[in-house]
Amino acid sequence: MLTLYHAGNSVCSVKVRLALEEANQPWEGVELNLGRGDQHAPDYLKLNRAGVVPTLIDDGRVLVESSVIVDYVAGMSPDLVPADPYRAARARNWGMRGLALHAAANTVSFASYGRLPMLNKTEAEREAVYARMPDPEAAAKRRDLVDNGAASLRVAGALAVLRQMARDIEAELAETGGPWLAGAQYSMADIAVAAYVSRTDCVGLAGLWEDDCPAMTDWWAALQERPAWVRATQPWVTPDMLKMMKDEGLRVFADV
Repeated sequence: MLTLYHAGNSVCSVKVRLALEEANQPWEGVELNLGRGDQHAPDYLKLNRAGVVPTLIDDGRVLVESSVIVDYVAGMSPDLVPADPYRAARARNWGMRGLALHAAANTVSFASYGRLPMLNKTEAEREAVYARMPDPEAAAKRRDLVDNGAASLRVAGALAVLRQMARDIEAELAETGGPWLAGAQYSMADIAVAAYVSRTDCVGLAGLWEDDCPAMTDWWAALQERPAWVRATQPWVTPDMLKMMKDEGLRVFADV
């Protein structure tokens, strides 16, 4: 059986759980508490040197990077990889964009609700958290977002990336005729981007597409109705959690 090391509200964990559910693959989970720092434990770092989630284990073989894992899992289901090689390539292109989309989603997350637990720590406790992060640049980014919130210079760039994501989804749906990014077939392309759209929505930024991206708005509504999406997000992303994220995002980004 596949084993997934993941965290409940982690964007990349949601993405891979969605792939597993859409592919109808049985899996067992090992849930990490990111706030506690489980991802930096020595045993986990042996699996994932970056100290991030998720990590997938298949018969002792280790896979990291969520877009790579989605591609791997999609290959287990003929329904998730478009038969047209061009459409399959376009679907994989959404996976390639995952790094930029994740960076943007991470920015708006920690500029809003994500910084609140850190602000409850002492300065020494915060510095200890940054010191445990394997990537110095990631630690510097986290410190900036915790200290400055929506005033961080990183936020404008993140919003531009997420706005372009919305425009490109709208354009892709127009090209394929929808209702999914590869056309009539729900595919790995939809899986690759869904969690980033979700996080953008969760922090009150759906206005990036709701006013002028009607096809994307319909796509997003339909995707949330899919049983696999429900299984991939519940019970980890609870209504109370969603309310907290939305309330804080709307407050922080009110002037954006």
